Amino acid sequence: MNSGPTRSFKMAAFGLSLSALFLVAIMAAAQSRPDSDLRSSVAINDARADVRTVASADNFAEHTVAAVAPVAAPREVSSTSEKLSGTSTSAHHRVPMVTDWSTRHVVFAKPRTEAAAARLEHNKRYQMQTYRRFAPASRKLVDAKVDGSDLLDRFRNRVFDPHPRPTKANPLHRDWSVNLNGTGGPTPTVGASQFPAKFNFDINEAITTDNCTTDYVVFNTNTSMLIAFNNLYSGADVGVTPALCGATPSVLWAYDTATTLAADGVTSTSVTLSEDGSTIIFVESSHTNGSVLHILKPHAGDGVAVDGTPAPIAPTIVTTTAGWGACAGCMWNLNFTADPTGTHPTDSNSAPFYDYDTDILYVGDDNGYIHEFINVLNGGATPPTEAGGNWPIFMNASANTPLTGPIFDSASGRIFVADGFGNMDYIETDDGTVTAGPCLGSHTYPCLANGNYNSGTDGIPDPPVVDSSLGTVMVFVGDDQVPGDPLVGHALAAQAPTTGTCVCGTGGNPTGSEFVFADFGPVNTVDGGSGEPIHSGDFDNNYYNSSPGSVAGFMYVCAIAPDGGTGGGNTALRQITFNATTGLITEATATFLPVGRDPYDLCSPVTEVYNPTANGGAGQDLMFFSIQAHSLACNTATPPTFTYALSAPEGGCLMSVDVTSLTALSFPPVFSAEIAEDGGTSGIIVDNV
Repeated sequence: MNSGPTRSFKMAAFGLSLSALFLVAIMAAAQSRPDSDLRSSVAINDARADVRTVASADNFAEHTVAAVAPVAAPREVSSTSEKLSGTSTSAHHRVPMVTDWSTRHVVFAKPRTEAAAARLEHNKRYQMQTYRRFAPASRKLVDAKVDGSDLLDRFRNRVFDPHPRPTKANPLHRDWSVNLNGTGGPTPTVGASQFPAKFNFDINEAITTDNCTTDYVVFNTNTSMLIAFNNLYSGADVGVTPALCGATPSVLWAYDTATTLAADGVTSTSVTLSEDGSTIIFVESSHTNGSVLHILKPHAGDGVAVDGTPAPIAPTIVTTTAGWGACAGCMWNLNFTADPTGTHPTDSNSAPFYDYDTDILYVGDDNGYIHEFINVLNGGATPPTEAGGNWPIFMNASANTPLTGPIFDSASGRIFVADGFGNMDYIETDDGTVTAGPCLGSHTYPCLANGNYNSGTDGIPDPPVVDSSLGTVMVFVGDDQVPGDPLVGHALAAQAPTTGTCVCGTGGNPTGSEFVFADFGPVNTVDGGSGEPIHSGDFDNNYYNSSPGSVAGFMYVCAIAPDGGTGGGNTALRQITFNATTGLITEATATFLPVGRDPYDLCSPVTEVYNPTANGGAGQDLMFFSIQAHSLACNTATPPTFTYALSAPEGGCLMSVDVTSLTALSFPPVFSAEIAEDGGTSGIIVDNV
């Protein structure tokens, strides 16, 4: 599998004016360049939208990247069990929000019935998605005048602010830059399909200067350093309005986490956060001593030099429960269990997946095992530990292979994961609404299921995308390499129900399979070439608002054009349609938006953000993504001539596309906004707050 150039560490935050009614934060990472920086913040439409990405390696910068209209707080009135405020009084109820890599890999279409809603309404991830998409940022919900509120009703019966702020287009501009060259050591990177993680202290309250301190974003760096920033809503003035948090962000803390492993231990995968933002969970990987799960309680100011630059320090290591609840700047270390040969595995691509409802965490390794950790965030009453019994579970019947992040589907009770050999396998836990299928071999539950999806030998770089409401799972394949397969040599998306006796299939072959496919077209086969990795797409707002039985909307993926023949299609934004009854793929539409100049220009994952009060209250739906090089959007000349900004001479670009009213017939759109990003970005996290 071709992995493309190494991505570098850069954070970007899109910022709009301080009178914002709604905040949008996007985080990602980009490719290496000598003067690498972390970029953020865009001034557009009288709203501050924070987009966190990682640009080139050593430097953090902020820029204004995408035209996002102001997102006013939706006023929502409903009435059943799940309350945002505990009573029908005007007492404020704080709603913290975590946005990390996993929030776009476990999604929920709108429940169709009260019974379906009842099954989901206490699911923390469902609650978070609902709040993230529709909760207010600057005004309280109208809870004071109703008897509580049910999440389903809030989702269905939201009433938008009748007085949204007017829309105006402001130019894109860069806002701030923080140089990290002084940290020394290896160049920080985030990773091609890895994501930062952001914490919002309260999405049910207006953004004020208090949020400069309370809201933060964390980055892994592919070095031993883990770093967080606050004062995120900062940068250059937008018109006459100064940035809320001053001119630049601040290093909140920085830790050297190579404490129990050899000096080669690095933070190579995305981090995740506790619901209250007090604890950071991440993996350190060492080629010498294997991997360790870290559970960190950071302390503001740790590892920050007098001049505000990062000077990482080692956290205090905790080995007993005594004092854990009150400690700060301390960390649990849980070494991954060795495999049966005694090998301690590395972890280069599997980010930890935390189940907020059970206090259980799942993570994979490079030898093909999934590990389960229990009592992860219980306050120290019982020490966190790796589960025994059948765990860790080997996810390949014959070979060791690096795994993606695992995805736990609470509806089916299955844990889905992809790997470096083109497989999507899953664990049967026998703990969901689906009757568990047979185990591979004579094992008891939990176990590796007897059956999988296989696309050949080319790896699947991103974790599966699971819709727990519709009961579907999807993976993205850069090159179907199954001999004799109908789509051999094509790039595709493959999707199946999560509820079948076996979630099984091969390549792009529908025969005897529950899988259906979106065919993106032939990949490059010239000179023995093969397809490039395709990162995951995202659904539009119409999809998120549709229900089982009446599924609408599309998914957008940065893949390839279908017209390339043996030379492979050039990089292009593609649209996937779905069956209204089943919610499964029907096709990739034939039309496409050209994004790059050749078949080798890699894109980031696509991330959606919905703004409900743009366009006079009609709403605006945007897709954000980037390309590493040879961008068409950032070309300042007229093709076939290509000229790029000095800051991104190879044509790396971060861009957005407005998909609000697109249909299969009206696709493709035009680019809404773009800005040069040398090397592109990694995964982009959007939090609509």
